[in-house]
Amino acid sequence: MSEQQKQAKNNEVASKNDGPLVTEKGKTSIAGVVVAKVAGIATREVSGVYDLGGGTARALGSLRERIPGSKTNLSQGVAVEVGEKQAAVDLEIVADYGVAIADLAAGIRRNVIDSVERMTGLEVVEVNITVHDVHLETEKDDEPAKEEQVQEPAPAPVSSDRLEATNGQQQDKPEQQADRVARTVLAVDGVHSLHGGAMGEVGTYLPGRRVAGIRIKDQACEVHVSLEWNSNIHATAQAVRDALRPEFPGAVDVFIEDVLEPENA
Repeated sequence: MSEQQKQAKNNEVASKNDGPLVTEKGKTSIAGVVVAKVAGIATREVSGVYDLGGGTARALGSLRERIPGSKTNLSQGVAVEVGEKQAAVDLEIVADYGVAIADLAAGIRRNVIDSVERMTGLEVVEVNITVHDVHLETEKDDEPAKEEQVQEPAPAPVSSDRLEATNGQQQDKPEQQADRVARTVLAVDGVHSLHGGAMGEVGTYLPGRRVAGIRIKDQACEVHVSLEWNSNIHATAQAVRDALRPEFPGAVDVFIEDVLEPENA
């Protein structure tokens, strides 16, 4: 895709800011990594896809996977543009030899569009696919056998029950409110954990501790979360707003920072 085409696509996607993720009660923001993960997993599910990414990306991914405890980069070979209402996806793949590439591309396109639209509520305006190579069954991988990987436990949700005030002091009103919001959000089906943001910058700072993923200002609230895989992002974000409505009748902005990878990914 040329630079002019990319710019035109960016403008088209970015100009759509009146979608179902923006409501009078608050907006839902979906991080690009979430859409990329969903698209990457949906692509790998299609029979005939050997791998994702160009040569350099696959080489780096191979090195990364040799590190004990590391995981497959599910967004490898995936580039996305995400607006308020629409998303566009670019994929780079390696196909199995003998597969009809036109049929494979059509199957990938269907699965990616279905998965992204079902989980995020965004309209997928296009899925561009670049086939970098075909893989022969007789080809031997240059990489040595991978060491047995140790599965690290998923990070525990940030729960206010585990956050204690220092020196046994009585919690004040802001402290109680942040903890109450955290408990309410974590109780919503589909929410895996609170998320501190890309740089760990999101949180409510309290004496001696911090509640990550929650920002409270006046009568408004900002919530950053990671979701369970296969959760409907739009429905889950609305459920978070509904749960917090008694405390915040105004706007509640929900930021989807990540999705928990499926166990068989």
